[in-house]
Amino acid sequence: MYKKGNISNVSICPSACNNSEQQNELLFLIYINDLSSHINEAKLVLCADDTNILITGKNEEEEELYARISVVTKQLDGWLNKNDLVVNTIKTVAISFRYSQSTPLKPNIFIQNSEIAYKPEVKLLGIYVMENLNWQSHVKFLGSTLSKTYYMIRALKQTAITIFFGIYILLIFNQK
Repeated sequence: MYKKGNISNVSICPSACNNSEQQNELLFLIYINDLSSHINEAKLVLCADDTNILITGKNEEEEELYARISVVTKQLDGWLNKNDLVVNTIKTVAISFRYSQSTPLKPNIFIQNSEIAYKPEVKLLGIYVMENLNWQSHVKFLGSTLSKTYYMIRALKQTAITIFFGIYILLIFNQK
């Protein structure tokens, strides 16, 4: 865990603990469990080591949305400072969901004096989501993944047939 200039001590987990990544994620969730009680103007989604802050509003209520974002970032900054935590702003992104024809609102968002970049698509819990709520990126990703998997299965099938045929021939000719 990184806390403003200090890195916590590393200790070796006993060999019975082989799920260290899952344990780290659980410890992280326990550590940030009180975050939701400090942020009032947004909904938080916590899963493993992902934290998503959802702020909703309509284009017509632009000033109200900007004010809500400002309040949430101040609450988040306060909680982070109180707990001596630093956000990795390189991995932190913002996305502004919208209807396909409308222009997204993209107010400046600062966390710990660093501006958060907007992206047109993000990966949330393994699913690619686009700002216009279109599934093109995720379908493209799935198509690529399935194509690679199909090729690997097809290649293994040919290899398995060759291996089984070789074993069969060896068994027949080695019987004396």
